[in-house]
Formats: sequence, structure tokens, C-alpha cells
Amino acid sequence: MSFARDSKEEVTRIKVDTQCCLKAELGAYIFINGSMNLGKKIYLELNSENAAVARRMFSLLKEVFEVEAQIVVRQKTRLKKNKVYNLRIEGREKILKILQSIGLIKEGIEGLMLNENINQEVIENECCKRSFLRGAYLASGSMTDPDLSYHLEIITEYKSKGRDLVRIMDFFDLKPGLMEKKNGYIVYIKGSEEISTFLNVIGAHKALLDFENVRVLKGMRNKINRLVNCETANLQKTVVASLRQVENIDIIDRAIGISNLPPDLKEIAIKRVNYPEKTLKELGEELNPPLGKSGVNHRIRKLERMAKKIKKEI
Repeated sequence: MSFARDSKEEVTRIKVDTQCCLKAELGAYIFINGSMNLGKKIYLELNSENAAVARRMFSLLKEVFEVEAQIVVRQKTRLKKNKVYNLRIEGREKILKILQSIGLIKEGIEGLMLNENINQEVIENECCKRSFLRGAYLASGSMTDPDLSYHLEIITEYKSKGRDLVRIMDFFDLKPGLMEKKNGYIVYIKGSEEISTFLNVIGAHKALLDFENVRVLKGMRNKINRLVNCETANLQKTVVASLRQVENIDIIDRAIGISNLPPDLKEIAIKRVNYPEKTLKELGEELNPPLGKSGVNHRIRKLERMAKKIKKEI
């Protein structure tokens, strides 16, 4: 089961006692995912591929508006062939009551008109804003598995709806973005910190803990990889430098002999040949008396200049 599906099913089990928050959650779902016809045949439909989400919306309709929706289960014929749960409400009085209550219709010159913006009265309180985001996530939200990348998005049909969602997310400092796609607009969050905050805002606390566990493990893996890469690079650098130094000592040995070098250079030359894998610091600890890294480097450079001079003369 995907991370997004798990988090949605967790959210559907959240118990909400206040009517204003229940209305905000249901209003967000209808606002984002509802389809309706206000012509001759009046109906309101809510669709979901998640059974838990469909049950949640059915319960909210019954609890908030005392309306029982008709449930029809259809089987998709393309791609994954998932089941689609369709909640259908018929009856002019019922539908107008719901839409007017959540502010989705307004009085126009020619009568009732659909409102493409969120009714601010529905999200007046902070708790209602949280519920609204929860309903929007249940309606059309999706989230990439955090093991792969950090990306959360909610799809809306109209730009005005996307902008309203962005404003609510800005209230919680979620740093959302809005972009156009082929069949609508996407409100998205990419930062791992902001996704954690979003999960906390909508009440998905188990999903939040799972997300944080993945984030910590990924952080540790990345840190270990950086350290390993750094150590590997340093080791490779040490090996290359050591091979070059041994080669220089070999040139000096063939030209004048190591035994004819001054005592300080003779000692370091012998140690380098005997311990090619050691760093300059470790090499200095082998000398008697021990010598620091800079001192060892000074002697090694003398040997290098001597080898260059010999090669030039040859």
C-alpha cells in the first residue's frame, strides 16, 4: 500500500466533534472533487477510489446535513482497473441546502451561480482551516513515497481554487507552489519540513512519524555516503601521493643511493618505502624522534626536488 493511501486512511479515522470543522472538511471535498448539475436533472456527485474516503464522506453528509447519499460502485476498465465509489445526492432542496451552507453557490443577476472561490466563513477559524486542508487532501491529494523524493500535491480544476488553497497553506507557512497542468492546476509542496508540517496540520500523526523516520534514515544514509566518499577521496589522494614519493626515492636510490643521503632524508626515505600506505602524519610517528606532518612534508619535498633535478640531468 502506498504512503499516500495509508495517510488518507489514517485521516478518515480522525474523530471531529465540532460542526464547523465537519462542514469545512466536507465543503473542501465538494469544492475540489464534487460534480453537479443544477439544470433540469439536479444532482451532486462525489467520487473516490478509496473505500475509506467514500465512507468518510457518506458519514459527513449524514452527520452534517442529515442526507443519505446513494452509493454506486463501478469497476474501471482501463489501466489499474480500480473500483470507483460514487456518492450521488438527488433532490433540489437537499443539494441547495448543502451548497448554500458551504458557500458553493451565490446569488447572481440571473439567479443562483456557482462560486469558484472558497467561502471565507467556512474557514474562519484555524481549526476549520485544518479541516479544510484535510478534506482537500482526501479529495485529490497525492504524495510521493518519501523513500524516493519529497513531493505532495493537490489537484484543482480552476486556478481560483488553487489560489485559495495556496492562501490557506500560507497561513500555516507551508510554502506551497501553484502550476498549471493539462487538465487543471496543481498546488504542491516540495520541502520535507513543510510536508511534515502539512501532515501535522491535517492530523495524520502516524504518517508524520513514518515520514520523519524515513527522513532521518535518508539523512543518515546521505551523511554516511558523504563521509565514505570523502574518506575514499582522501585515501586515493594519499595512495597517489605515496606512489609518486616512492618513485622519486627509487630515482634517487638508482642515481646516488639512499645510503648516501643526509641522515634526516635517509630516515624518511626508508620509512616511506617501508610504509607506502601511511599518511604523512602516521609516517612522522614512525620516526625517532617523532616528527609532525609539516616536518615530514618538508623532507618529502626535498626528496622530490632532488629527484626532479636528477631526472633533468639525465
